[in-house]
Amino acid sequence: MCGIFGVAGEKFRENYEQCALTLIHRGPDDFGSHLDQKHSVYLAHNRLAIIDLSENGRQPMCNEDGTIWLTCNGEIYNFIALRDELKDYGHKFSSDTDSEVILHAYEEWGLEGVKKFTGMFAFAIWDSNICKLYLVRDRVGIKPLYYWHRGNTFAFASEPKALIALPFITKKIDYGALFQYLLYGYVQGRHSIWDGIQRLLPGRTLQFDTSNGYVEEDIYWKLEVSASEWSVEEAIDRLDSLMKEVVRDHLVSDVPLGAFLSGGIDSSCVVTYAKEYGKTVNTFTIGFEEGERDERDVARSTAKILETNHFEHAINITNFNTLKQVFNFFDEPFACSSMFPMYMACNTAKQMVKVVLSGDGGDELFCGYEWYTLTENCRRLKKTMFLFERLIRMIGLAETELGKRCNRLEHYRRMSYSGFSLRELHALFPEIATEFFPVQERDLLEKHWKPSHGRFKQWQYIDAMTIMVDSNLTTTDRTSMANSLEVRVPLLDHRIVEFAFQLRDSLLVNGTEKKFLLRQLLKRRGLNHLLALPKSGFSCPVSNFWSTVDMRSQICEYVLVDSGIMSKKAIDSILNQADNSLSFNKLYYLAALDQWCRRWYA
Repeated sequence: MCGIFGVAGEKFRENYEQCALTLIHRGPDDFGSHLDQKHSVYLAHNRLAIIDLSENGRQPMCNEDGTIWLTCNGEIYNFIALRDELKDYGHKFSSDTDSEVILHAYEEWGLEGVKKFTGMFAFAIWDSNICKLYLVRDRVGIKPLYYWHRGNTFAFASEPKALIALPFITKKIDYGALFQYLLYGYVQGRHSIWDGIQRLLPGRTLQFDTSNGYVEEDIYWKLEVSASEWSVEEAIDRLDSLMKEVVRDHLVSDVPLGAFLSGGIDSSCVVTYAKEYGKTVNTFTIGFEEGERDERDVARSTAKILETNHFEHAINITNFNTLKQVFNFFDEPFACSSMFPMYMACNTAKQMVKVVLSGDGGDELFCGYEWYTLTENCRRLKKTMFLFERLIRMIGLAETELGKRCNRLEHYRRMSYSGFSLRELHALFPEIATEFFPVQERDLLEKHWKPSHGRFKQWQYIDAMTIMVDSNLTTTDRTSMANSLEVRVPLLDHRIVEFAFQLRDSLLVNGTEKKFLLRQLLKRRGLNHLLALPKSGFSCPVSNFWSTVDMRSQICEYVLVDSGIMSKKAIDSILNQADNSLSFNKLYYLAALDQWCRRWYA
């Protein structure tokens, strides 16, 4: 893992290196840069050395004649096979890194070579022969990549903090993104909280032509959805074979490697397959000194069965200084409660290893969230249907349209239940033009709605396109990089992702049993003790963080007001509500926004 940064089309400035070094936590092992003065292109790289620890792995790296340069964040797991193939074409390598494979693949196949990569990556290639800078992000968005473009100037970075440090970029709030945050607790899709700074979407490439300032994006991978006719046993066999292949690939490393192990199905599944390759696996579990979400006992039992070297760490969830420290690593407002235990898990693991495997993605790919429970959704849907039955009589909606809207509303309700409603946002920001307010069906549902999908397949798809990328993977990336630790996510290897979206509904949710196929796989593997446990999720009771802090009084300091984000009248209207009328989550969203503002905007 690394931090990448670059500027094109702008005359070199002395502070570029300082901007790039804002990402040093992503790669403290080495720093390198390259300046093409003729074309006004600057590339930089903060290295976290994982494969080929020698100087040969330093980036930015170039081809033999110095005309093509690369700065890369990530891992290409099939680099050895690709390197052998490229050698057959006559390419010569000067290192044993996976990154150099990207350079030669580009020389041989152009950007089409990206389709051959298996891994997690975000990289930039500067081709001086044709005056083009290319950005590429992995298929499912495991690694982040941000960019800014105005006229003939272009800049990119692994995190926005490096871009807002540039003197020609103005720190200005994108209110559409701000309202997304207040709805969901994170900013989604292409937008960032910073006006003008965008995310390159997963599975896409971007090219910037320095000769005319033209920018063009292209899609190289798109998630396809189908419903197979596999029997349960056939599906288990296929998943078993895929897991063996994928986890084997994810074990490649020249530094010590371990794995997170919670009391859940996903991480246990990953560790089970890691043990197949005869390596001693160090496993790490985080628990809580108080509260009901401590999974250490279950994880300990799993570690004993799998014979891992197991380590535990308990979190004191009343330490407000730790909370603020974690907030500071997020240069966009972010309110996912799993950020705190994930940060501490990474902090614990980095004391012994430099790479860990994680079970991220299991809930989205195999339908593990609570809203997939059929009985609960049926109960909610009945209430929703009753409301729409009244509506259909009033405006004459067709029956099929009624069902479609009920399904959409049901999914929207559970995705935004903790944030502010659109009506509340309009009341809080009366002076903001209506077009800045995101319309929920356009942003979340219309954008990803596939009428031909089954009910659970549809929700699975929306979850993968939204909460998985912009909340869960953001949590993993920022907290791991804050600790200079590489986290690999085998369940989000595109081979597993493509397989999961070929499963019919009954292989995902069987009656009231969520993650049906993963559970059957673990049953075959002998981890029956996990199957009867309720899902708790890798999160923490965030209210306990505030047991020694009055959120209301802190927000009343009006940092948000002084920074011009919210009006004093808006803040007062929220805080003056009756004691129980404003949910804790809404206060938490505001408090997280307040912390972000203090660190990055005030």
